[in-house]
Amino acid sequence: YSQEIAFTVAEKDLIPEGIAIDSLEGKFYLSSIYKNKIIEVSKEKAKDFIASNSHGFVGGVGLHVDAERRILWACSGNIMGNKFTTGIFAFDLKTRKLLKKIFYPIDTVSRFFNDLVIAGDGSIYVTDTFDHSIWKFNLSMDMPSKLMLSDSLPYPNGIEISPDNQFLISTSDKGLQQINLQSGEMTLI
Repeated sequence: YSQEIAFTVAEKDLIPEGIAIDSLEGKFYLSSIYKNKIIEVSKEKAKDFIASNSHGFVGGVGLHVDAERRILWACSGNIMGNKFTTGIFAFDLKTRKLLKKIFYPIDTVSRFFNDLVIAGDGSIYVTDTFDHSIWKFNLSMDMPSKLMLSDSLPYPNGIEISPDNQFLISTSDKGLQQINLQSGEMTLI
């Protein structure tokens, strides 16, 4: 087993959380919890993809690149005691322009969009860690829609989708959960 450093970032206080790669261009993207921004790393050179607090972006969490559609999807949020703020952002990878955003301002409603995965049709599925739920969203929707699940999903975080787009796999306090997208039925893996 050997390991080598892929890249380093000079900003020591970045506190990165999410990481994604653009497989077409070989660029990495890191979200910063502390600096409320996303950076792009290309050929070991790091620069801001979006500057701190751009478009209302707060603590950066999950990221995913839709290489086919040239979109960077990002989750954003802050937890301040019993107050929450969270959002989902879509950026054009070439122009860095904001394509879509849904943002919930500071509230006592327990909502925190944490991680996401992209389905074959370009829709995204997002874990909401404090609402114990999964949401679906895409560029044509005004608001995300909450999936109806057969059981509770305590504190979901990481999420993936099966190659046939029939199942989601999400981490939770119960362990790995498989979710049938047709029926909402959940199975502990």
